[in-house]
Amino acid sequence: MFDYASTSASGTNAEFWYEASPTEFQLSLATGESKLYAPINLSGIGTDEIYFFGSQSAYMNTQSGLSWTKYQTTTNSEINESSAIYDGNLYIGGTNAEIYQGSGGSWEPITQVPAVSIYSLEAYNNNLMIGSLGQIFQYNVVSGLETNPDEEIDVPVYYISAEKEYGGLLFIATEDPNYIYTYDGTNLIQNTTFSFSGNPVSMSVYQGNLYLSTTAGYIYQLNGINGTWTQVLSGSGSATNFSQANGFLYVAIGESIYALKGTNSSFINIYTTSFSIDTILATAYNIWITSAGNIYFTTTEVGWTNAYSYPVNASIYAGNQFK
Repeated sequence: MFDYASTSASGTNAEFWYEASPTEFQLSLATGESKLYAPINLSGIGTDEIYFFGSQSAYMNTQSGLSWTKYQTTTNSEINESSAIYDGNLYIGGTNAEIYQGSGGSWEPITQVPAVSIYSLEAYNNNLMIGSLGQIFQYNVVSGLETNPDEEIDVPVYYISAEKEYGGLLFIATEDPNYIYTYDGTNLIQNTTFSFSGNPVSMSVYQGNLYLSTTAGYIYQLNGINGTWTQVLSGSGSATNFSQANGFLYVAIGESIYALKGTNSSFINIYTTSFSIDTILATAYNIWITSAGNIYFTTTEVGWTNAYSYPVNASIYAGNQFK
């Protein structure tokens, strides 16, 4: 039984959703790390592996698994802060400015950029775009790292914090100062009309929109490359990365997890923990979150559930109770 609060629903091809009761999040693994980074789901390249990364380490599980395996990724003090899928493979980068390609217990250094650290990775225009301190370097799986200075993208900022391809452009979120840039393969253009609160954390494309999360707990949405950025959610604490599964877009802010189902709805607070959440990773079977190096999970899909498997006439049922 559930209530549909809106009395203005209309249309003959509607869906009604109700909020499912989540199970408690359970501790799955205490890694001993101070923080885990760069969660990634590899279902898009034909494997059921999922990862979190830490200092010299990769923590691997499967889509439906409950046990984590720790693998060594490097032999130095690198913290693997960024990950991306490029050319059908998994790449990671971190605090020694090296890029590694691999999976499981097999990791190979493929290039090192002339920078202090790597903060973001994104595939764009058949290249791996490597964000560092005020520069974006380009790596190609065939020709290697582009060493021509004219091919390096110089951005007048300190950090290249996040990158995302959207609408044929590379969107770049920067820190100190905090701006959004776009790059079309030739021209770098700063968005001078949009300012956001906090430092950028992550960007994600979901159902035709681009989303940005920040350390101030804000979520912003861009509807089309010529659209206007709009704040769509705010919370207490820093926002995390985004993760998608089962048609939902997930993000955590502070101690709370939010989910979005479709572009015509709003983010819903589906669960609140007793600790600050660092990262989130959703699969078809589980939702994983991390805090202070610990990995937690719930095996029940939390969020909103479709009450019917078929469209209904919304104007008939608006404002009524269903059983």
